[in-house]
Amino acid sequence: MNLVNKKIKIDYFAVLMIDIPNILKKGQILNFSRKTIFVFEDNNILKPTVF
Repeated sequence: MNLVNKKIKIDYFAVLMIDIPNILKKGQILNFSRKTIFVFEDNNILKPTVF
């Protein structure tokens, strides 16, 4: 069994086009990111773990 772990980070960016009542306003900028660790076995994704 040949297991390999790879970690990636994806950054997201968005600008709201409409108001979300009582929460966010049109034009507000949203920024967030996610980290995922992928476990590969024989070039196939065996298990993704999202943080």
